[in-house]
Amino acid sequence: MDPVVDPALKPLYRYLHPQTHDYFYTLDPSGEAAPAAGYRFECIACFIFDQPQPGMTKPLYRWVKGNPLMHFYTTDPHGERAVAAGFRKDDPHYIAGHVLEVSPRGTVRPVRLHRWYATKLNGSHFYTTDGQGPGPLYVHEDADMGDVFAFDQKQWMRYIDDSKSLAALTIPGTHDTATYLYSSYGYTKCQDVSLTQQLEEGIRFLDIRLKYADKKGTGDAKSYNDLWLFHGNEFLGRTFQHVVDACSDFLTRHPSECIVMQVKNEAKTYHRDDQFEARMRQYVASKPGLFSLTEDVPTLGHARGRIVLVRRFKKDGAGPFGINLTEWPNNQTFQRTAPGGPVYTVQDKYESFTAGFKSYKFEHHVKPFAQRMQMQHVGGRISELRFAENLRAPIAGLLLLRQIDIENFPHQIFQAMAIGIGAAEPRGDLGAVDRLRHHAKGVVERGEIEPGEMEDLGDLGIGEQRLQGR
Repeated sequence: MDPVVDPALKPLYRYLHPQTHDYFYTLDPSGEAAPAAGYRFECIACFIFDQPQPGMTKPLYRWVKGNPLMHFYTTDPHGERAVAAGFRKDDPHYIAGHVLEVSPRGTVRPVRLHRWYATKLNGSHFYTTDGQGPGPLYVHEDADMGDVFAFDQKQWMRYIDDSKSLAALTIPGTHDTATYLYSSYGYTKCQDVSLTQQLEEGIRFLDIRLKYADKKGTGDAKSYNDLWLFHGNEFLGRTFQHVVDACSDFLTRHPSECIVMQVKNEAKTYHRDDQFEARMRQYVASKPGLFSLTEDVPTLGHARGRIVLVRRFKKDGAGPFGINLTEWPNNQTFQRTAPGGPVYTVQDKYESFTAGFKSYKFEHHVKPFAQRMQMQHVGGRISELRFAENLRAPIAGLLLLRQIDIENFPHQIFQAMAIGIGAAEPRGDLGAVDRLRHHAKGVVERGEIEPGEMEDLGDLGIGEQRLQGR
């Protein structure tokens, strides 16, 4: 069995009430009554069955009690200790779904569903396929919860239909992706973990800054004239080959995935456009089939196993050479139609903002931008290639994260449109999400957007497509 191809397997959606710390699980992508009760969507916790499978499954029962509202899940029809603790059957949704009692044969093996309990959080229960648990406040309970199919963050794109345009996806990315190579800290070092680890944690957009420079990198004596990784004027000590090798290796191991890579000529003066383009073409030619060079936004089916090039450098050579975003006014919010057709909208106001001016940036740049993009989506502009800043909100298209803290990485994931990835516990599952009932106006008014201090790229959009198996 495989969640990608088996229609009987459905995503189990997880919601969290931020005040009561109660977790609510449902197969209903709209969340049943949870959103109206103040619950916030987090992720897909795992995949289970919506109908019984004879000889294989058993029900997962939902129990509930009020003041504060708490939920308890068990495979015991008598509720274990639930009745003594004041819980009752959550009719008419007493059966939340069906978990495996007997593991079937198949290409994807099921895993154990674990239950965790926190006495200091109103008796909150948390359910995960991660045997390490959600954090120190929770203790593991020895309960037979059955087996489920886990969500694989290393290859989350495998759950999405080939026909989906990349413009219809939420794609998390990192700002100044390669700055983990910088030897010291400060504003230059925007990332701490390696490119391979970023990709394995679910990152699929890379922000790569290069200069054609006469430099010598560590252990790379032959590459004086090459494309070198930079952040502004800060030399990161490695060539573009470092990025290509890491991406190629990851895509070989995970052919269901694709990587959207923005490549920017970081030079402020002496751009050396001819040398930059020529060396980039050499890199592309050295890996036949690795790069997607279309000027249109491709479908996921076309992009799987490839690097989709987003070009922020000039070219003179014939033919398409990636999605053309070379026209990029500095420190502005703007919209452009790229050669080849895609419309891109960017919120790139990054100068003169400090920690004390976050609220100003939110009110004057982020909030109106979110509202405007909602209107554009309603107006049918769903083919746009979207970019987004580090905004903690269930709306966005393509997202750049500043620092990735692996322990808290799920907190930094944002969800929107057709599908993205996300979760909100310190440890545990990193889930795909199917965004259905989120609107920019409500999100903005509830204050769920927290402006980041990113340098580049911003756009927001809303989508209503459902998660689909390929």
